[in-house]
Amino acid sequence: KQDDIRSAIQPSDATLLQRILDQTQPNPFQQIAADVNNRPGIDEDDLTKLNNYLRNPEGEDIGAVGQLRFCAIDADGNIL
Repeated sequence: KQDDIRSAIQPSDATLLQRILDQTQPNPFQQIAADVNNRPGIDEDDLTKLNNYLRNPEGEDIGAVGQLRFCAIDADGNIL
């Protein structure tokens, strides 16, 4: 029966299911953003520094095109 279910799920359905799961489970980026925003002395510049680190943890200058491969988060924890 499980194989029947697997064969009935199309790739687009699996993507949709994953999106639904992603929205219902806690988003680790939301917690990071909440921690950054709620800490005294943390400002927008610190969030920018955090995003720069997430994009490029080694600190290399990889340029704008290279940065597209790395994620960024906004103040609400949304992945940009």
